[in-house]
Amino acid sequence: MSISCPLTDVRRHRTVTSLLRLLSLSSFLGLGFSDFLAISAQCEADEAVTAQSQLQDAKDETERLRKQTDSLLKESQSQRYSYLLSESLREWENGGVATARERLEACPPALRGWEYNTVKRLMFLGSTQLSKDTAALAVDVSPDGTMIASGHPLFRGMKDGLGLQNLRVRRAEDGKLMYSLASHNGNVNDVEFSPDGRIIATGSGDKLVKLWDTATGQFIRTLSGHSGAVMSLDFSPDGTMLVSGGLDGDIRIWEVATGLRLKSWSENGTKLEPIKAVVFSPDGKFIASGGYDSVVRVWDKATAELKVDHRHHSSQITGLAFLSNNEVISTSHDSTVRQWDFQSGEFQALYYGHTQGVSGVIALPNQQNVITCGSDNTIRIWNSSTRLPIRQLLGHVAPVLCVASSPSGEWIVSCSSDGTLLRWELNKSRQPIVCEDDRIARSISSNAIFSPSGEAIIAGLADGKLGIWNAVDGSLKSVSDPIGPSVIHVSIDSKGDRLAVSADDRSLKIVKLSDFHVLMAIENLPVASACHAFCPGQPWLAGGINKQIRIWNCETGEQLAEWEAHGFTVGQLRFSPDGKRLYSSSISGAYGLRVWDTESWTEIESLGRSQTSAFLELDASGKRLLSHASMDGGGYDLEHRKAEPHHEFSKARRFHEVRRDEFLRKPFGNFWQW
Repeated sequence: MSISCPLTDVRRHRTVTSLLRLLSLSSFLGLGFSDFLAISAQCEADEAVTAQSQLQDAKDETERLRKQTDSLLKESQSQRYSYLLSESLREWENGGVATARERLEACPPALRGWEYNTVKRLMFLGSTQLSKDTAALAVDVSPDGTMIASGHPLFRGMKDGLGLQNLRVRRAEDGKLMYSLASHNGNVNDVEFSPDGRIIATGSGDKLVKLWDTATGQFIRTLSGHSGAVMSLDFSPDGTMLVSGGLDGDIRIWEVATGLRLKSWSENGTKLEPIKAVVFSPDGKFIASGGYDSVVRVWDKATAELKVDHRHHSSQITGLAFLSNNEVISTSHDSTVRQWDFQSGEFQALYYGHTQGVSGVIALPNQQNVITCGSDNTIRIWNSSTRLPIRQLLGHVAPVLCVASSPSGEWIVSCSSDGTLLRWELNKSRQPIVCEDDRIARSISSNAIFSPSGEAIIAGLADGKLGIWNAVDGSLKSVSDPIGPSVIHVSIDSKGDRLAVSADDRSLKIVKLSDFHVLMAIENLPVASACHAFCPGQPWLAGGINKQIRIWNCETGEQLAEWEAHGFTVGQLRFSPDGKRLYSSSISGAYGLRVWDTESWTEIESLGRSQTSAFLELDASGKRLLSHASMDGGGYDLEHRKAEPHHEFSKARRFHEVRRDEFLRKPFGNFWQW
């Protein structure tokens, strides 16, 4: 057995202890270094996350600023759009036609909506542009109202040769050119149809008068003798004679059938200043003339004797018209229109309104109204009894040179230095169209709609009948037999063949418009349908039934779909022009305007108006939705997904109460068409 030494044990113990301490210290140091590395890595990761967050914040801020800039830019553009429209209206109402159109066309194309189109239509209210080429110097309408002849300057340099065609005859209906002739070797200063419409007479700067066959344009004969430009022509009421006046100061009377000169004032020793206007009296016994010397003279046709002269104008005479066998109206470059009795020599009236020289005058066939045109770019209609203005026609952007009337006096045509030939429907105005049968008008119980052609107004009556009125004059065209009890709502398909009619008996019927025959009936609905609409291109009819929308096949009556669309009664329904979208609104604005896909009948989006939407309509393009609310009104740009609030125009009501081409409302049972 061995015995250990105590000293040796102590030394061994100390060595082990040292080793243990060394190992512990190493472990501690290793653990601390690992922790240090881990902490360092964590710090770097945190810094990276922070940097990434800061970068994202910077990106978000940049995007926010970009959106804010875009929003401010759009707002600025919208304000400019509103300003241009309102300024365009203001200029238009003040007679600044050219400036008004410039500001209208300056409107940003991307923002042009229903309000732009409404203002544009307003600027051409009642007028149709028949042509735009070289400016006409004179114009006349055939006695049957089917043709318009115009005389033009001679332009030799035009490449298409049109400048040589200084007599042009067009269809009055649409302005289509029937034929044009190189009629004179100079400007055609006047053109006149004979009373029977068979002959057109032209007077020119080449000192000649020529006669043409109206139907064929074939040349008939030349009447020569003037030594200066021929400025004015007029046929006698019976068409057997033609009077001409020229810058040579001569007045000549010609026999139409033979071309013989019957009288010449200069050859009879009467020396006059250059003549600008000549005209026969209605009975053919007198001739009035006027020219550079500012004097209006009336002559006895048979003797060429001067009956009376009128010296109230201060500048050259530009136009003459007889109101009766005794009364003459004259216009002048002095900007006045004057009326006087040539038998007594009594001055009767001064028509005040034109701000620049007056170019011409005509008396309408009823002899009650007078129309003048002038260098202030306007055409003015006057009451010849009261001598007060009735209406001002704005549309030309340069001096109006001449006007002519249709035989009925229902429309006129005007020519201007702006190169346009405009036809004006005098009966188309913003005046009330009163229904012929006031008793029936007062019994209207439904909405009133236009036919697609715009020729008829259709409304439902309280006794269950349908009434159709002429949209032009308000006369009652027809009344149907009762379709049911009191009619609530009517709608019409895009072809104008069928009506949908809902009534108090909770029925919805499809009715043939031509004879009011009921084609299909949907009976026993939960409630009466407050609104409905036909789908373009599909045999579908959408109807609002309380909170629901229901879809039927309007040929078979089969129900195709139904769903709860709003939290309150559905008030309006409209399909898009392509039939792919259905738009609905509630009579409570809290439930907004909604858009539905017609393939799945699922909601695409909610447009969220804030007030009651009593009116809903799409523009012709289908890109803008117009809403007329009880407290606000505006549109929604469907293409760019943005609201278009109504603009602060001087006449804002005019815009958000427009229904497509016209707005129709019914005060006290009468129709008003704007």
